[in-house]
Order: sequence, then C-alpha cells, then structure tokens
Amino acid sequence: MSRFTSPFLRAVPPPLWLLPATIAVVALAAGERVAFAADPSAARAEDLEFFETKVRPLLVAHCTECHSRTTGDPEGGLSFDSRADFLAAEGVAVAGKPDESLIVQVVRYDGDLQMPPDGRLPSAAIETITEWVRRGLPWPQDAAGPAGGGGFDIATRKAEHWCWQPPRAAPPPAVRDTRWGRGEIDRFVLARLEAAGLAPAPEAPREVLVRRAAEILTGLPPDPAAVARVGADSDPAAFDRYVDELLASPHFGERFARHWLDVVRYGESRGHEFDFPIPNAWRYRDWVVKAFNDDLPYDQFVREQIAGDLVPRARIDAASGANESVVGTGFWFLGEGVHAPVDVRQDEADRVDNCVDTFGKAFLGMALGCARCHDHKFDAISNEDYYAIAGMVMSSSYRQVPFETLEANRGVAAGIDQARDAARRSVLPLVADAVAAREDLLPAILPGPADAEAARETAARAAATPPPTVIADYTRGHDSTPILSDGWAWGLETVPAGMPVPLPAIEGLPREVRLATTGAAVSDAVWSTTQTAGERDPGPVGQVDRAGRVLRTPKVRVREGVLWHRVRGHVQILTIVDGHVILSGGPLLGGNLLTVNTQGEWRWIRQDLRRDLTWEQDRVVHVEYAAVAGAVAVAEVVASATEPLRPDPLATFLAPAASAAAGTTESATAGRELFAAAVRDCRAGDLGTGPAGPAAAALVARLLAAAGFDWNAAPARRLAEAAVAAEESIAAAASAARLVSATA
Repeated sequence: MSRFTSPFLRAVPPPLWLLPATIAVVALAAGERVAFAADPSAARAEDLEFFETKVRPLLVAHCTECHSRTTGDPEGGLSFDSRADFLAAEGVAVAGKPDESLIVQVVRYDGDLQMPPDGRLPSAAIETITEWVRRGLPWPQDAAGPAGGGGFDIATRKAEHWCWQPPRAAPPPAVRDTRWGRGEIDRFVLARLEAAGLAPAPEAPREVLVRRAAEILTGLPPDPAAVARVGADSDPAAFDRYVDELLASPHFGERFARHWLDVVRYGESRGHEFDFPIPNAWRYRDWVVKAFNDDLPYDQFVREQIAGDLVPRARIDAASGANESVVGTGFWFLGEGVHAPVDVRQDEADRVDNCVDTFGKAFLGMALGCARCHDHKFDAISNEDYYAIAGMVMSSSYRQVPFETLEANRGVAAGIDQARDAARRSVLPLVADAVAAREDLLPAILPGPADAEAARETAARAAATPPPTVIADYTRGHDSTPILSDGWAWGLETVPAGMPVPLPAIEGLPREVRLATTGAAVSDAVWSTTQTAGERDPGPVGQVDRAGRVLRTPKVRVREGVLWHRVRGHVQILTIVDGHVILSGGPLLGGNLLTVNTQGEWRWIRQDLRRDLTWEQDRVVHVEYAAVAGAVAVAEVVASATEPLRPDPLATFLAPAASAAAGTTESATAGRELFAAAVRDCRAGDLGTGPAGPAAAALVARLLAAAGFDWNAAPARRLAEAAVAAEESIAAAASAARLVSATA
C-alpha cells in the first residue's frame, strides 16, 4: 500500500475552537447584571487558555489578597477563588461589554472606586482584563464546581479518557461489500458507512486523483504531462507509482514542513516592536524540511527537537560531518522575545510558559498552560508536572552552535586534553630533577614573618566578610565546576594547577620554564581563530564570533548585583540575568556585557549589574565567556559586594610556623618539609592536588622564578627542552581543529 492511502483519508471532527461559546446575561433585582458562562466546556479552547495564561495570574498577583475566602470573608463579597464564586458576585461584569463592566472601570481608575487601591495596574494588565470581558468572561470549570474531584489522581485521570490508553489491536470489522477497499483500514471506513446506510462515493478518474495527490503532497499543481501519462497508463499500480514520485520530491518536505512549522510557532524574528531577527532560524526550518524528505522516524524527530544536543548518538551527515541532531533544538527558541521587558523575571516566566505550552501542543496534542497555576482540571497534567518541564527549560540556555564542526572538534578537544595530561605527567618529574638540588634557595623564597602576618590578616578579613556566592570555580582540579560549552574550545575538563609552561625564547639566554599556580578553564589560542559562516546575534554581543567559543557557568541564584571574574587574556564576558538574552535593547543595555584584555595576567574584573537593573530580590544568573583573541583562562566567578580576598597559599600554609613567636628554625623546617613533599608530587606527576597542593605548587613556582636558579644546569636544560616539546605536542593536537563552520 502506498503511504498516501491511509494518513490522509481520516474523518476529523471540527476543532474545539470552532464551536460557539454560549454566554447568558441575567438581570438582577437591583437592575445590575452579572455574566454567567452557561458551560465552560462550550467556551472556545483559545479563550480558556487566554484566561489560564493571562487572566488568572493577574487575579492571583493583584486581587486575591483581598478577594479570597482563604483569608476570611472576601471584601465586597467578591471572591476570585473559583468560577462559581466570581459569578455569584453581583454587578461585577457584563460579558462581552467591557465598557459597561465594573471590573474594567475600576482597574482603569475611571471613577471613585479604583482597584487595586495601592496603585494602577500596568496598561498591558488592564488590556488583559478588558479583553477577558470582551471574550465573554471564559473561565474553566473549577475543582470546587460540579466537575471537580477529590484531588489530583493521575491514575484516575488516565483511566477516564481514551487518549491516555495504550493502542490496542482491533480486528477489521466485517463488511457487506467485500470488493470495495484496498486494505484493512478501508474496512473500518466502510463499516461505518454501511452502519449509517451510506455507500462510498464512486472512485474519481485517474486525472482527478493525480491533481488531488499533487496538491495534497506537494502543494503544487501537477505537471500536465504527468496527468496525461498516469491517466493513459492501464497498469492498476500507475497511480501508486505516481504517489511514490511525489513522496520522493523535495517539495513533499517543503509542503508538510509548513504544517509543523505552524505548530511550533516558527518565525525568523523575535516580534515585539523592533522585531529583531533570530539568527539562523532558517536552519531549523530546513532541518524540518529535510526530516520529512529523509523520512526521519517520528520518535527521533521528537527526540531531537526536545534534546538533540544530548542524544547519545547524534545523526552525523556523512558528507560534511555536520551534527544534524543538535539543529532540531532550535524548536525551543522560536517564540516572541521582548527586548525591553519592564519586569525581567516575569518576562522569563512568560517565555518559559510559551515553551512549555508549545511543547505540550506539539508533542502531546494538549495545552499544558492550565497547569501553570494549578493541577489541570480534567487532563492528567499536574502543577508539579508543569514545573518539572518548566525547570528543564529554565535550566537550559540559548546558544548558536557550529554544528558542522561540532563532532570533529570534540575529538580535537579530547586530543588536546590528552596531550596536556601527557605533558604534565612527563614534564613534572623533570621539574623534580631540576629543583631537587636547589634546597639552598629556600631561605630566599620562603615567606617571612611579615608575609605570614599579612596572610593571617587577609584570612581574618575574609572570615569577617559575608561569604561570596560562588557561581563557578575552575581552580579545584577534578572537583571544579564542570565545563559547559557550546563547542569544545574549553576542552572537556579544567586544567589543574602545576602545569609547566615554557617562556618565550630569548636569543643568547637559556630557555626558562614557569609553573601555572592556578587551576582554570582554558581556551587554547587556536579556538580564537574559529570563524562561523552563519548570522550572529544582533547588537554588541554579536561583535565577537561567539559560536563554538563560549564557556557557560551553571545558573545560580545570587543576592548581590556585583560579580567578580578572575580571568586572564582577551575575553568577552556576558552575564545573563533571569534568562534575558536579547541585548539589542531592554533594561540590560550594557552593564552585563564586558570585553577585557588583561595582557596575559590574572586579574579580578568587577561587573556591576545594578546600573541597569534593580536588585531588591534574588536573581538567577549565569555567565558566558567567549575568547576574543589568543589563549583565555577563567579561574572563578563570584557574587560579592567587595573584591574577594585570596591570600597567598604558600604564606597561608606556612603562617603558623613562620610567625615571630615560632622562630626561624620552625619556619625553615616547615618549608623544607613542604619542599620535600612538592618534589615527591612532581615525581608522581601530580603537583597541585590535595590540601597542601596549592602551597606546594606555589613553592615550586617560586623556585623556578628565583634569581639564583641556574637554567644552564643540565637538569634545567632537560626540563626546558621537555616543556617545549610538550607545548609543541599540544599545538600539534590543536592543529587538527576545523576552524570554519556554519551555525544554527
């Protein structure tokens, strides 16, 4: 049987939103009127959704403090707890006539009675109330009403409606006219016709079928030559072959993608005022077209849109190596984007609600928005279910992905990490050889009593200061914040402290090596040279070619509106507050976007987010770092009113022994013991880990940088040669990176 036969010959009942709503207006004894919705189930689905997503949140936020039975007798006898309570109040509203409705007059502040009394609602909220009345006061049946139950019982809900039941095989029914029909599905159709005393319409001529098939499957009229050819063909399978030709046409995917794109609210701009473009939205459009034309299995079609970036085995294009699965996740980011929200947190809640609601309609065939405020009144969706999905959306983040190079560069990043680990294991033992004989330099480099006292004072000030909120800490080796990135520019894991790094060669002088004393997330210089062929985000954030270069921190709730970033290199710092990412306008106009160049030195960078946004309550933030040029490293980012205090780890470790009271002998002994431990760690290729790791790494770093260290000595020369070779092996691994990609 051709795939055309069964899917398109279904009898579909009219959609719910086509059914008329019935509203009755009853005159009260005093001549006042209040609207009654005769039956909530008769209201249009889109109007009930409007109430749940727009009106009910307004009533809860601004009205129920005074007009609710949960806090006693509602003021004025008006309660918004339920539909029944609201309709029991007299003189509140006239369905369909906002200008005659008291509820509209009071929120407009048209007379002496003004609500809410503590301040006029925003214009958009007033228009929402007005539109609700204009639509006839739709309000779904509440649990307290006749349709209510005794709480949310998902098992009962699933048992009450056929749509929640698993499909069951049903034998084809018996029919009188056994000659009609081409398959078992047709027998079901014929059985219903015969039961109603109807006969099937006669089969249309071949030429008519060809025109119908072409219009349905491709949206285009057929080639006249094809009409004549199929019509003149005596083979009974000629029409089926023609249908297969249409299904193989690229226009089939274009035709049916349009239906799906309507479902997922596809558009190529954000809407709202300036209507900023959504970069590379068309990639998702083409992905849908290709999915239909490639006959992508439906379960995979769904899975890749929901989580195509997380599927265990991505679909890889054999010719280009492009990761096709990740492009499907563009589904989540096609909704309206307000570039200047007055309330960023409310804007985030509305955007997330749009995502959840579209997810439900597209993949479940049901509206989930009702569960935003309460358990669904009749469907098997609880308030908890809604926020489980919403939490997944809120914990995710928009990004542009270099999908053509994503998989290839995953392997390159793994190779760089492996080369770096191998370098660390092979070079650190040579560090031990080079410093083992230089214990004589310890008196010159160990902290003295003054350094110990300064470290104690710094530690005391840090203890007296409110602890900062840690957003990300990449300094702790295997215990660091995980690497989250839109590509692989930041590797698969952090680089721990204790990494040997050769200094640039100076003619006539021996090569020297230094030791990195700070663990960090590192983006090697090669990644700053990547180029993307796609569109960039509008506004200042798009001045950097970010796709594939971004390191993203987890989302963290913070109380302080001031962040401190400890970074090194030329880097763009973008802080996202409450999920607001559109930087072409809005309350976040610049304070959350910084571009800094520390000239290769570690520096704390202060970022004050309060200049553009009030910080009277906790807000959820995450930070995105993108390399601008050269190698870039990020050690940590915290929220703190003052600059974080980080005492010298070596001075802090030796402070008890280096105090004036302890004496120089005890201080020297502690220093020698730490020196011996550092040499052992170097020989094991694991310097910088453990409780004493930072102090040991700092001690070795001081030795290598000491003025008296002889870089002409044979062990030192071997160290320098090995460090240079290790750096070259890392560069060789990086040279395999694919640097040019399209983005989606």
